[in-house]
Amino acid sequence: MIFRNSIWVALDTGVGFAAALIISIAVARALGPVKLGYYSYVMWLTGISGAIGNLGIPAATRKYLAEFIGRGELAVCSGILKLTYRFQFLLSVLFVACGFGVVLFMVPPQHQHWATLAVFSLMPSMLMAIPSAANLAMEDLFANVWPSLISTVINLVGVVLTLIHGWELLGLTGSLLVARTVDLTVRYVLYRRRFGKLRGDADRGHSGDAKVVPSELKARIRRFCVQSSVLKSLNMVVWDRSEILFLKELSDIRQVAFYSLSFNITQQLLLVPQVFTSAASASLMVRVGREPEGVGRMAAAMLRYAALVALPLTVGMAGMASAVMRLLYGGQYEAAIPVLALLAFFAAAKACLPAGQQLLVAADRQDVLVKVMSATAVLNIALDLLLIPKGAAVGAAVANGISQMVAVMAIWVFAIRRLGVAIEWGPLGKMVFAAILMAACVVIPASLLPPPVAILVGAPFGAAIFLMLLRQTRALDYADRQRLLAIKNALPARLYGVCSRVIRFLIP
Repeated sequence: MIFRNSIWVALDTGVGFAAALIISIAVARALGPVKLGYYSYVMWLTGISGAIGNLGIPAATRKYLAEFIGRGELAVCSGILKLTYRFQFLLSVLFVACGFGVVLFMVPPQHQHWATLAVFSLMPSMLMAIPSAANLAMEDLFANVWPSLISTVINLVGVVLTLIHGWELLGLTGSLLVARTVDLTVRYVLYRRRFGKLRGDADRGHSGDAKVVPSELKARIRRFCVQSSVLKSLNMVVWDRSEILFLKELSDIRQVAFYSLSFNITQQLLLVPQVFTSAASASLMVRVGREPEGVGRMAAAMLRYAALVALPLTVGMAGMASAVMRLLYGGQYEAAIPVLALLAFFAAAKACLPAGQQLLVAADRQDVLVKVMSATAVLNIALDLLLIPKGAAVGAAVANGISQMVAVMAIWVFAIRRLGVAIEWGPLGKMVFAAILMAACVVIPASLLPPPVAILVGAPFGAAIFLMLLRQTRALDYADRQRLLAIKNALPARLYGVCSRVIRFLIP
């Protein structure tokens, strides 16, 4: 199940990564640092509003659906869906109405047209969260991937037309609105089909939610939503570019563009390890109701393989930052090179977050997440105020990276001490060593050679070094070899032999 879902997530990730890269390069080069700074700032504010508007309802839907699906209590699942979707719809209407009021009375007239489209795009974004959570609870990522792929293509076409015809910010926000609306429509149709039989079975013999969802469960859901709301607000400080607000007020608007561009690149890198962790976390939620004693072991395995995938990508990008930035975005963004290097290096820690976070959510210990994120949010803001006035985007990257590392370490310390999770530190340490040495080796060609040559030479050279170090340090063992050999059986025939030889070389 995890491998099948990983395939769907990998497809979505690959297409999304390519589209995001193309859009990022085209928009950055066409708008320039100043306009890109304003656009990034407005879209960040819109994204923050949508995150606040979710109020933890999708997270609660996913958790409790998965738990009761694992128990086989389908009637309760139907009631949960009705309850959460109704509230999410009302909430989305309220937020769009408030956003429109803000645009009408606070945004200058020359920016109201495209800002209005950005606000309206909140509606489909918020509504699609419930069907997405329901599909994840059923471990059916197919129903989330196809709508995402369709909307990605639509948005890409819209951006291309915008750049050709010179529609600028109006075209960009309009394209986003259309793409999100299509995504919601397709996702909702697939969700209704998937849950048609479930709803029919669950609703038979019941007249309303009151008879389906016990009052005790409703209280748990409300508590979970409150905790998730607080947690989301804190996450936005630590994980979601809160530095943009401080950069806008304490620095030049170009620094917003430099930071936002570098942050987006590192986020795209993290999509690769999320291919595995997204699928595995869906199974982890279901296992709480079916096999609670295996949840800790599964979380530890998720951490190990997330690090295996993320470390060479993130730390390697830190070493190749100079060549990547100069090749993709040109000389006007050279000041973003150290920002990208720092954010990419610290992103390795962020890749280790989902496994620990999902473990605490599955164990109903969101209170711990709230406490950890409260402390790190205060730390993040303090570092922003200290470092941004003098360091601008570089200072913002340092502040964000340190805060994220502190949060990840605190979460895993609790998981180890209080939830009994056993982490194999030896293999993790060897992976970190291999990634850092690899990055050190690729810095020289990335800095001295022309960008295309540096990437063509540095990327395979770095990958070879990383794999060789994994073999020499024996960071992976026989059990890893058997798991990887089992996965390769699902690959196309032409890749079967190559994959097999690589695995046997890596783990002799």
